[in-house]
Amino acid sequence: MKNLLLTIAVTLGMTATTIAQLVNPGSGLIDIEGNSYPTVVFGNGTEWMTANLLTSSFSNGDSIPLILNSTEWNNSNFPCWASYNNDNLNDFNTGKLYNFYTVADPRNICPIGWSVPSKYAFDSLLAYFGGGQLAGGKLKEAGFSFWNQPNLGATNESLFNGRPNGLRFPSGQYFDFGNIAYIWTSTADGPFSAYRLNLFFNNTQASTSVGANKNAGLAIRCYKSIPSNPDGCNINSITIPTDTIISSLGNSVQISSINSDSLNNFIWQTNALGLGWLNLSDNQIYSGVTTANLNISNLQYENQHQKIRVIGFNEACRDTSENVIIQINDTCITSLIYLDTVHTAIFDTTEVIVYDYDTITTYTTVTDTLLINTIITEINPPNNANTIKVFPNPAYDHINIDYGNFSIMTGYQLQIENSLGQQVFQTDITQQSDYLNLSNWGGNGLYFVRIIDPQGNTIDIRKIVLQ
Repeated sequence: MKNLLLTIAVTLGMTATTIAQLVNPGSGLIDIEGNSYPTVVFGNGTEWMTANLLTSSFSNGDSIPLILNSTEWNNSNFPCWASYNNDNLNDFNTGKLYNFYTVADPRNICPIGWSVPSKYAFDSLLAYFGGGQLAGGKLKEAGFSFWNQPNLGATNESLFNGRPNGLRFPSGQYFDFGNIAYIWTSTADGPFSAYRLNLFFNNTQASTSVGANKNAGLAIRCYKSIPSNPDGCNINSITIPTDTIISSLGNSVQISSINSDSLNNFIWQTNALGLGWLNLSDNQIYSGVTTANLNISNLQYENQHQKIRVIGFNEACRDTSENVIIQINDTCITSLIYLDTVHTAIFDTTEVIVYDYDTITTYTTVTDTLLINTIITEINPPNNANTIKVFPNPAYDHINIDYGNFSIMTGYQLQIENSLGQQVFQTDITQQSDYLNLSNWGGNGLYFVRIIDPQGNTIDIRKIVLQ
């Protein structure tokens, strides 16, 4: 009997030593609302929250609406959240439930410096803990305080503390509390669904292979990559052949990393609107985000001066490239000669030349869509020309508008019209940027974003396509 006890003691001691090499407590984090979360650091160079997210605000302080009504939830193609069974006591045990529009919003639901993990990040985590057949047990909290029996194989040796939060269906119904953990990835799976992580009460599996409807309510975890290499880690640095990529509107470009033979995993990132570095996901614009070559399709003016970098890593080492900046070389000019006076403004994709010599008017359309006010008034060259950004474009459920030189736009208005000239939105410009929900704009198609000065003049026009 003494020999048996000794064998058990040695085995437990070896296990503790092994886990200590894989898992270490992190520094923790606090979200925008003051909720605190323990974190854990894994040997693959990532740090993860060990509890599901509780916040009802984006990292910039903007509020995320709570939707209780099932019909409203089903129709929500904008960021929102709910508590399981509409009971906020469940939040403190298993976190809030969010739709995918919250995950995808550029205002970032996670604290600054943290992000929602991509499918690739979750797959890397599962591989680190033995693969999809075994990792579920290592990620699940042990016991039956939250999990239904049998909670098969749950050891929680990862300290991930996976709990069965269940989900809210797009229909508004709640399901699977106690049985399954549903956690969003940041990776879309087509226009209507996105990938999720699942942990199960009746096996040790973990999976990211199944998508969830973007209107479903799932939990969120946040993570970040640890920026420095371990001591003594000697790898070739990643470089990008040029620090500026020059192309034209509508073109596709490829950004490549070199000198990275010793690294077998990659993730491309972008830094836009001061939100910090965010991981890119494969979608209609970006592809190859986890390879050595990033492809960007159909460049829009919103890509002007966009910063891109890549992080490469293997089992022990990681490296981050220098930034590359995208420059769009199209220069489209609108010139107006009215009563022998010349006025010039810069637009994105339209070149219009108007000659008005009191009796003869000639209109010449060169590149895109001719947009001319029926009442021609004195137009002063706007100081904020070509600084306004509207993205994404094409858009699906929302757009973001950054007003560029906002400080000089006192008294300006934003107006949006459809292709029939009908106004669908208007607001005073009172802040640096606006997030607009597109669900009530009356259908897909072409829309025109106008910036109106205090005198009622249109000083900038952008077109967007709603798909």
